[in-house]
Amino acid sequence: MKKAQVAVYGIMMAIMVFITAVSLITPVKDQAILARDDSHLNCTNPNATNGQKMTCLQADLMLFYFFGGCLIVAGGYLFYKAKTQ
Repeated sequence: MKKAQVAVYGIMMAIMVFITAVSLITPVKDQAILARDDSHLNCTNPNATNGQKMTCLQADLMLFYFFGGCLIVAGGYLFYKAKTQ
C-alpha cells in the first residue's frame, strides 16, 4: 500500500472508533446516573463517608474516562499506522 492509502485507511479507522464512542456515550451516561441515584450510591447524602464520596467521584468521571480512552485508542491507531508504514 502507498503512504496515502495507509493514511486514508488510518483516518477511516479513527473515525469509526470515534463514531462508536459517540454512539456508546448515552448508555455509559445512563449507567453513571443510575449508579449515583438515591437507591444505589446516594451521592446527595451529606453524611456520606469518604469512601462513598470517592466512589461517587469515580462514577462522575466514568464518562470522561470512557470517551478519553476511545479518543486515545483512535489517535494511537492512526499514528501507529502512519509511523509504521
